Amino acid sequence: MPEAKDMTELIPGVFVIPGVTNVGVITDSKKSEIYLIDTGRTEDQGLQMFEVLQKNFPEYKIKAIINTHAHADHTGADALIQKKTGCEIYLSAAERGILENPFIQSCVLWGGFSPKEFHNSLYMPALVEHTKLIDFSKTIRIGAPDGRTYKMNFMELPGHYFGDTGVLITAANGQKILFAGDAISNRAELGKYWIQFMVQPDKCAETLTKICGIKNLIWCIPSHGKFIKDDLNETAELCTIAIYSTRQSILNALKKGPLSTEKLIQEVARQHNISMGLGQYNLVSATIRSHLSALREKKMIKMKVVENAVIWESV
Repeated sequence: MPEAKDMTELIPGVFVIPGVTNVGVITDSKKSEIYLIDTGRTEDQGLQMFEVLQKNFPEYKIKAIINTHAHADHTGADALIQKKTGCEIYLSAAERGILENPFIQSCVLWGGFSPKEFHNSLYMPALVEHTKLIDFSKTIRIGAPDGRTYKMNFMELPGHYFGDTGVLITAANGQKILFAGDAISNRAELGKYWIQFMVQPDKCAETLTKICGIKNLIWCIPSHGKFIKDDLNETAELCTIAIYSTRQSILNALKKGPLSTEKLIQEVARQHNISMGLGQYNLVSATIRSHLSALREKKMIKMKVVENAVIWESV
């Protein structure tokens, strides 16, 4: 795992600590407080991040961690940072129980109690017992370094997981920065993982449209990889194409005849030239099952049980 580097400043007082998971840092100069957006995958990354903050803001206190969602690679150091600082932890109602029961994430992916290969920091977030629900109607006012005020609001960005949250910063001049979590991926990430994990594909596409509709957005920060600045619309379009290409792969496979769930997963992977290990199989298969549910809801495909196997077919 690469070490957390020093912070990248987006606008005065608003930073990103790049890493396996990009961590947002919102500083309130008036109150000498810091809001973190996610904490990374592991406690080690969290400790590196903590050292960066102590070096750059020795007089500041961490007020709260805002989790974009409850996946383990975003919440890995929540418990550690909370123990060190006594900070609050914010997340949406749909994600809250996942942090309070670390087995839920791996069980959702596996479809039952998961095997031991998934009992690790990638699939199981650290247990967090004390959380606060995000109020999406609330505006938090942040003291900018020049004495003016920034506004921090929360946006519902569902689709990737159950209750994804975006954090929108509005500067005094109206310019905006969105910390988007996994609601959008940059081109490099799509190049590595064309079939992106999601539980609600249609909502993912709607969320991408919602992000593109934000006026005066100068930075969009995905949780992984390079930040998005001047090519937001093109990047969102590519993400949308990835969603619908997976859907089309399913429909193309079923045009040839009915398939079981496992055979369908194999065929979609073959169409996309994916050779999966167990970890990627877990993510891709869960995503394909989510697409299947969405397609069935639209009455584009049918499902039945034949000889103790779930069979899918075109309408």
